[in-house]
Amino acid sequence: MAAKQKGSSGRSIWPQSLLHRIKQKLALGQTTPEEHSNLVTRAAAHGRRHRAQAQCTITIPTELLQITLCAKLASAGAEPEASVQELSRLLRLQLRHELQESSLWLVDAFDLLSGESGPGESCIAASEPGRSSEGSDQEWEAAGQHRSDRFIDDLCALMQRGNFRLLSQSEWLFAKSENFMFTLPVDVAWESLDSALISRLFVRHPQLGMQAAQLSRRVLVFHRGSGVEQMEGWFLEEKIDKLLDKLITEPWRRCYQPACRLLLPRFAATNGLDGLSTSPRLNEAEAAAMGLRHTQRKNFNTLLPSLHRLLRRFLVKLKVQEPTFDEVVVFYAEVPAGKLEQPQLRLKSFRDIPVADVEVVFPGLKVEGMKSADIVKNVVLLLSGVAVGMYNYIFATSAGWTVQASLICVLVVRLFQTWSSVVTRKAQMDDFIRSTLYHRSQDSQTGVLLYVVNSIEQHEHRESLLLYMLLLHQASASQANDDEAVRVSVADAEVMCANFLEIEFGVVVRLNISGTLHRLEQLGLVSFDDGDSFSALPLGQAISKLQRKWGHTQTQADVYAREPHTGHVRARAPPTLGLLSSLLASPPRQPSL
Repeated sequence: MAAKQKGSSGRSIWPQSLLHRIKQKLALGQTTPEEHSNLVTRAAAHGRRHRAQAQCTITIPTELLQITLCAKLASAGAEPEASVQELSRLLRLQLRHELQESSLWLVDAFDLLSGESGPGESCIAASEPGRSSEGSDQEWEAAGQHRSDRFIDDLCALMQRGNFRLLSQSEWLFAKSENFMFTLPVDVAWESLDSALISRLFVRHPQLGMQAAQLSRRVLVFHRGSGVEQMEGWFLEEKIDKLLDKLITEPWRRCYQPACRLLLPRFAATNGLDGLSTSPRLNEAEAAAMGLRHTQRKNFNTLLPSLHRLLRRFLVKLKVQEPTFDEVVVFYAEVPAGKLEQPQLRLKSFRDIPVADVEVVFPGLKVEGMKSADIVKNVVLLLSGVAVGMYNYIFATSAGWTVQASLICVLVVRLFQTWSSVVTRKAQMDDFIRSTLYHRSQDSQTGVLLYVVNSIEQHEHRESLLLYMLLLHQASASQANDDEAVRVSVADAEVMCANFLEIEFGVVVRLNISGTLHRLEQLGLVSFDDGDSFSALPLGQAISKLQRKWGHTQTQADVYAREPHTGHVRARAPPTLGLLSSLLASPPRQPSL
């Protein structure tokens, strides 16, 4: 009986397994949900990113930071959590008001200078103070130049406040010295970018121009934070390209460069073939500022330095890594099609851009050539077709029209294959550029300014709250132990805040304690003695002081002034918006053609 049951069950399983195999054959090339989840998991693991040892902003959520600080303060028997929440709220209101007062003009001016506000530019130009509507075009252009200069100065100050750094020449050379995933030579549409605005900036601030990269004459690249991008895979195509370079391209260059230096010395010196160029390196200060002190590049040049190493690891998985910029902001002035129009400002932001592939964020990027390995492949493909055709033509038994036609067809097919491979490779790199920009773009135009202002507000609020609460904890702990009042120096405060963030959250942040102390001193939350040490005001007094200061700020915002001629009551505009509000009230000027 058991044998029968076993046989019947086997007969019932056999058709099911057959149907399952038929379904698998019909679904060839498709993925099941389980396979799709595995593919997604592998794709995520293929390119994963690790944060570097240091950050430029405190990215910990404010609520989590506040809860942790309250727990630390409660351990010393200090104030309740409700008082800390009130302090945090008032501190944020004050910092937000001050930041918006200093940045609203910048946001409104960008809307006008970028051409996104319609006729506002002509309206502003027509109503500059001290200028009549019958003014000349030279005065109009001078007024527009003054506004642009003021905007770019304020923009650089805002980016510096947000802990952004301008890309330096050493960093640019460091980026160009190696390749990561962006390997084809590209060209930037420099002719469509205006250089006068940034050149005037470097004339006004020569120390900035001395540090900036050479490309900064037309494009300003700001970056903040650093990370490491790692990719693991077989990289068979890259290994084949590397093998062709080792076997063909490098021997050719070793013979070509000495010949050029011997026969054409001037041509060799102009094109960098004199052998005097060295690999660019970053100094200690730049490496520390980028967070690259303990970051090592691992690309195909370092992992496969020789032909022997390449052959040994040809069928071995590799793990490559490249330092990245956490955030990149690109600023440039685009020349419109009409020559009489003013250049229009452009702002774009990106995230997680590999240092070696930083040129992917440049405007108007297009592929201009091929890699040396691709050139070798195409030449070999073309020569093989020519060799086959000549062989058939020479050793053919009869030299009729059929042999000639077949030879011509072989050559035409080889030429078409060569052309299609070039076009396909360029299309693949264009798709790579588009996909990179799509997945790594953050924002553009006014959204970039709003994002930077918001990130500054969050960071300064968290940094100020962190410093004040830790100072308050130290004072409470010393009071509980009947010790003398502890006064802390700037260096001690920086170490104290950095250690707290590293111990509690496992992050290392480069803090600007001196700037934070200046803000807290303006708000009256810390007091200095004769030396460099300082201490925190008690929590109750700090809340009362912030409440009075915020009430005074609201009272100033509600002050009304009467116009001298009409007697109408109007709200007093903020100082930063006074100029724009008066300009927008005037009738627009029609530009002369």
